[in-house]
Amino acid sequence: MKDIKQFIIEKFKINSKNAKQKYLDPEEIEGPETPGKDYWDEDVIIIGWPFQKEGDENYNKTKEYIEKHHYRINNDFGDIDDPEFFDWFCYAMKDNEIDCYIYGTEGTIALNKK
Repeated sequence: MKDIKQFIIEKFKINSKNAKQKYLDPEEIEGPETPGKDYWDEDVIIIGWPFQKEGDENYNKTKEYIEKHHYRINNDFGDIDDPEFFDWFCYAMKDNEIDCYIYGTEGTIALNKK
């Protein structure tokens, strides 16, 4: 579990001008597969599009994409503790497994390759 100081430092990094060049905001992801990093700075592929709640348009498009490509979800949205405390979520693949993550530095975030 992160302490408050670490959480604030990470939020500052993601919101700073330099971080903006390194990471994509959720609305900037064009999908359907986008390179990213997880909380441990390991490579992931974000599958589909970040979403704000189960059942919204991006959630439905992402689930359809996952089903169409016969991907298997290991940990789904329902496995996230206290989702009401977070704004964005995404599905990401790491080690050939797809899990639902919080979108951002506390979970998984897309890299800006431009």
